[in-house]
Amino acid sequence: EAMESLSKTDLAYLLGESGTTTPISSSDPFIASHTQAIPLEPTPLSATSIIPVTQNEKVLVAALRELQEENVKLRQHAVNLQATNVLNEIYCNKLRFQLAYKEETKKKKTQKGKLVGDGLPRMLTGDAFYERVIEFTKWQKEQEQLKADRRDEAEGYKAKVDAWKEGEKLRIAANKARSAKYRTALENW
Repeated sequence: EAMESLSKTDLAYLLGESGTTTPISSSDPFIASHTQAIPLEPTPLSATSIIPVTQNEKVLVAALRELQEENVKLRQHAVNLQATNVLNEIYCNKLRFQLAYKEETKKKKTQKGKLVGDGLPRMLTGDAFYERVIEFTKWQKEQEQLKADRRDEAEGYKAKVDAWKEGEKLRIAANKARSAKYRTALENW
């Protein structure tokens, strides 16, 4: 019953195509709500401008004042609801971008060492699977090459750092020797 009533509203896209709940993705349509401006000025006929003469008019003017006050409160409430709706739309849009980023990073993540990772049985013969095997082995070789390149780069960096440390030790030793020579010359003077 709730699903049926929801399917007749603007939020029907949340239910999916067949009416069953499916996970929402960033590519699903986002239906923005449309708001109308609500004037906050009071109506041109003011209850204070009417001067009641009879008892019946006094009762009617009092009722008019109450209704005008209630109308002002309802208008303010409608404005507050519209403001909340706008803020919710901004928040939903932000979440939509975050969801798109998460979906994009999830697609980029590749399975390490597994050609078929969902655990479902596959037909291991056929052109489509063979092409996937070729692509997968190519990807594995690229990953191994990238790993080897990073390893070589790290080794080269480490060698440069070690050479710098050796030079730094020699420089410090030379500075100490120079300082000692200066001190002895100063003491002799």
